[in-house]
This record gives sequence, C-alpha cells and structure tokens, in this order.
Amino acid sequence: MKQMQTNTTQNKWLLRLGYLFFGAIAFLIFFYATFPFYLAQKKMVLAFETETGCQVDPKDQTVLIPLRLRWHNVKVLCPSVALVTLESINADLALLPILLKRTGEIDFKIKIAEQGGEISGTIIIDPTPAGIAFSIKKQGIGVHFNHRGFSGILDIKGGGSWVGYDPSQGAGGFDFNLKEAHIKNQAMPWPMNDIFFANIHGKVAYENGVLLMGDFSADGENATLTTNSGSLILHEPFSESFVSITLKVSPKGQLKQVAALLIPGYSAVEPLTLAITGALTSPKVLLNGRRLPTS
Repeated sequence: MKQMQTNTTQNKWLLRLGYLFFGAIAFLIFFYATFPFYLAQKKMVLAFETETGCQVDPKDQTVLIPLRLRWHNVKVLCPSVALVTLESINADLALLPILLKRTGEIDFKIKIAEQGGEISGTIIIDPTPAGIAFSIKKQGIGVHFNHRGFSGILDIKGGGSWVGYDPSQGAGGFDFNLKEAHIKNQAMPWPMNDIFFANIHGKVAYENGVLLMGDFSADGENATLTTNSGSLILHEPFSESFVSITLKVSPKGQLKQVAALLIPGYSAVEPLTLAITGALTSPKVLLNGRRLPTS
C-alpha cells in the first residue's frame, strides 16, 4: 500500500515537471514568435541615423538565444565623414536595452575598405538629447591594416561624445595598450626596415577634430620611444591630417652602436630627439635637428 502511494506521488511530481517543462518550451516559442525583433532593429537604426547622419543598411539578420540580434554585412554610409569608409560591419545587438532605453551594446567586427583592415570589439552607444555618447572597454582587439602595413593586439578603455552629425565636433579620451605591434616599412614616410614593438602604451584626448597624445611609450627590439605631448589635427582626406610630435628615442644594441657612428654629436648616452611635423603624406622629419629624407 505504501509503495503504491509512493509511486503515485512520484508520478504526480513527474507529471508536474513535464507540464512545467512543456510550458516553458511553449512560452519560449511564443516569446520568440511574438518578440518585436524588427521593431528593435528599426529603433536602433533610426537612433543611429538620427544622431550621426549616417545611413545604415543591415543586409541580413539572425536571432540569437537568449535575446540578441546579429547583423551581417551591414553597410554604413556617412556623407559628412569621409575620413574612413566602412566596408561592412558584423554586429551582435543586446535587444532589451535598445527597446527600453535606446542604449546599444554592440559586439562588432568592422572591415575598413580604404585601409584594407579589420577591427573587432565591443562598444556601448547611448544617444543623448544633444548628440550621442559612447564608451568602450575591451582587451585583445585584433587590429590589422594590411594595406597600410600595420598590425597589433589592442587593449583600450575610454569613451566620448559628439553633437549633431559630425563626430569631429566632440570630445573624449582613451587609454590604450598595443602589444605585438608590427609596422612595415610601407607605413613609414621615410625609408627604413620593418619595426616591431613588444608593447606600446599611451593616452589620447580628443576634442573638436584634434587628437592630443600624452604619456606615450613604446618598447621595441631596437629602441625605446617616449613622449608626453603630440597632436594630430584631422582633415579630409585623412592623409592630409596634420601631425606634430616630438619623440625621445633610445637606441638599443647594434642600432645604438650604428647611431653613435653615423649621427654627428650623438654620444650614445642621451636619447635622440625625433621630431615629426606636417601632413601625414609628406611630413618633415628631424633627427637631432637634422632633416631626414621622406621619400
């Protein structure tokens, strides 16, 4: 008798668990069948286009569990900003923040057409009454600009905001650390061999189209570079942007011996002074006050 009661109790619990399981499955099916994914996408696109003046065209989309939307091959056209042409973006969007408060959390992979490169990471976009604000904190971003001869692994933290349609009319700041940096000779405005840096660290402030460098250091196989000031004034096209920076260069190993032989007045004790000023396409480069050829 007791065994029959026990079996009956077990069967009741199994039946309840079965109802609960199938109820949960039915709820999920209903939820994903009725959730306004199209509305979330439309709201995100509208917010982005309104605040930036860019046109966004997501070609394909996929729904991800638990509640994310994946865009494939997103085309972005920004007529007011010709500095960079975005070839395509693959993005994962967190939907609830977009629907409830228009905050977009985006995991992105961007292919940049003109530079022939790719950047991936996570960014949080928060439209404001005056414009748009964003923040980013990411480790291990792969940065590859193959056509420009530059690659590395980037850790970055910071954010900023801009008003209206022009990102150049904004302000922000970033701390960054770049590991395994490889700069090929094609990226240099003057003839030289490829450069490798184990670690590059710096701080960048941005305001109204001007990038200000602070506390910069780069540790490489052949030299260490440092500076506490520098600037880049953005122009269109980007190649015509104006750079002004003075670096202290401490050669290492063989390079130190070669520098002592070839550079007049260099004692191999004090660091060299490398000054770069002018448009990115043809800057004036001075090494200890002597101009270097840039072509």
